[in-house]
Amino acid sequence: MSDSSMGPIRPYGPPIMEAIASGDTTRMRQQGENARRWLKENPGHENQGEVQAALRKLDEALGTS
Repeated sequence: MSDSSMGPIRPYGPPIMEAIASGDTTRMRQQGENARRWLKENPGHENQGEVQAALRKLDEALGTS
């Protein structure tokens, strides 16, 4: 398997939603940071909307929205 076939794990909704469900605010903040970094690094990606929607839920759970 070549390096080009392996990419970073994307912060799609499920990992963010799992962090919210855990109630672990440290984990939630880390997922949020990872997702925001991913959004900046992947403009125009087809999953931008899904990640942004999950981030809104994360911010609500953290009380930062």
